[in-house]
Amino acid sequence: MRKRLLGLLLLLLAPCLVHAMWDVQTLTLKAGYNAVYLKVTPADTRCSVVFAGADLESVTWWNRDRRDDGSGIAPTADMLNWYPGNDAASTFFRVLGGHAYIIKAKRAQSLQIVGVPSRGRTTLYLNEPNLVGLNLPLEPTVGEVGFYDYYAGIRTAIEGDSIAVVNPSAADPTLWNASQFIRAPHEAIWLTPKGAGTLEYMGPLWIDVDTAENAIRFLDDTETRRIKIKNVSGQARKVNIALRASAQPPAGQGTLLGKAAFMIEEYDWTAGYPRRVYKASDLAITTNLAAGATFELAIRPDLDKMPAANDGAYMAVLAIDDVGTVIAGNAMTKGVCSYHIGLSCNARLAAEKNPAGLWVGTVSLVGVNRVEQISDSENTWDSNKIEPVSQPFEFRLLVHVDNSGKARLLKEAFIATGRAADSQATILTSRDAAKNWRNAHPSDKIRRISSANFPNFGAPIGFTGSGFAHGGTMTANVLQPYDNKVNPFVHAYHPQHDNVRFRNKVMIKHQAADEVDGTGSFESWAVNRKITLTFANADPTGGNYDWNRTVTGGTYREDVTSLTKTPIHVEGAFRLNKVLDTHILTDL
Repeated sequence: MRKRLLGLLLLLLAPCLVHAMWDVQTLTLKAGYNAVYLKVTPADTRCSVVFAGADLESVTWWNRDRRDDGSGIAPTADMLNWYPGNDAASTFFRVLGGHAYIIKAKRAQSLQIVGVPSRGRTTLYLNEPNLVGLNLPLEPTVGEVGFYDYYAGIRTAIEGDSIAVVNPSAADPTLWNASQFIRAPHEAIWLTPKGAGTLEYMGPLWIDVDTAENAIRFLDDTETRRIKIKNVSGQARKVNIALRASAQPPAGQGTLLGKAAFMIEEYDWTAGYPRRVYKASDLAITTNLAAGATFELAIRPDLDKMPAANDGAYMAVLAIDDVGTVIAGNAMTKGVCSYHIGLSCNARLAAEKNPAGLWVGTVSLVGVNRVEQISDSENTWDSNKIEPVSQPFEFRLLVHVDNSGKARLLKEAFIATGRAADSQATILTSRDAAKNWRNAHPSDKIRRISSANFPNFGAPIGFTGSGFAHGGTMTANVLQPYDNKVNPFVHAYHPQHDNVRFRNKVMIKHQAADEVDGTGSFESWAVNRKITLTFANADPTGGNYDWNRTVTGGTYREDVTSLTKTPIHVEGAFRLNKVLDTHILTDL
């Protein structure tokens, strides 16, 4: 959460839109007055930059809500003007995406604007003219969108003479009948709905994004983000959702590494109850929404399809297209109302697959082999076969992984944290190290995590094998020497448990090389526990997006030698949760 708040703060303070996602809007201007709706927010919103190279006489901004354009100048009127090369006469200096403007062009021309998709929601002031645009595709499309169809959700507020368009030959608007069609995808109109007060409207569909802006940026985390699409038109609508590639970012706005990839959240009922699962998706979805119905799309980055990089981002634009009212399978409107949402994923997020850090979890043993019988009869069963136990035996498991991928088994870990909220946790592995740290850092708080199922074997024990998580197999040997105090063969009051014996008055010692399996011992035996962790590629309990990122597990096996005549084999399952990203064991 702290990372997410910090990322949001940096985003709000940032002077540019690095790691944004980009659309291109082409404004086709006629000589004279053009009412346009800006569907993108440029990286540099200064009018002198946005309209650079255009042959314009003036730009007028209908700013009914007296919005500050970012220049720090408080608006004093609803209609503000910008004059190229004449700052003294201008009353605004920056453009805002999602707003309508009247551009007076000296000649017919086209203007391309690269920007981030803007939020299409509009505040309508009832019983007065509103200069508003429609959420249509950025480029012309086949078919036309009727005003009545677009404003189906507030049709009762529209009168026959409430819609007007700007006449290119004069700034005075010309009245249109509400049943006519919009002429250009970027055109803005004067709309005078009846009633009192204000209302919020954005077309037949109401789009909600769980962010403050019209974009979803995965900067520091991969937490699920949700998009809600509600049909507010009063009749069934057909909705197409598609993931489109981002345009190239403007200079200085980061590096586009490729098209962003995502997984969608679904519910799996195969276990008899709902479990959240995440499945790779190209986000190509078609659905019919009944009147008043809501469709929710929950997404998370598919990091496996976006390799990590030191800089740059994977970007895309999510297009939500309403193709009109559906009646008996036929669309009343041939055109498309289109809503765009920007999506981007920081390329460094893929580093979340790095398992470095402290993992804590539980082992549940559910099977054990039958040991060899002590009798004159020959053993009649397979001593290697695992049989189920009547009740699982559970214990805690601690594993640390460093940045090189080296995994180590820990008996205990001491977690030292400073008083500062953003202090980095320090991991210590011994009581002496914790005491020394306390003396050196008296204000730090130290917490201990331990496992009672392992002896005090000293330094952490390294695993060997094919790697931590992601389907790998790792092994470690926990040895209790013949003279260890917790060795079950050692008796504290037995003076002869020194593994030395005399034969014909000649002292014979045990063979140190055979200590692991105890074959060289005489009076007490070294007990070895060979631990094998076999990691599952996917969560056995269901589709888990965080599997092998912040949670992992699989099959646990121990082979215990010297405790009995034949080895003891136990098996079960283990599950580990990543509790710290700290990749260094300070006292190691």
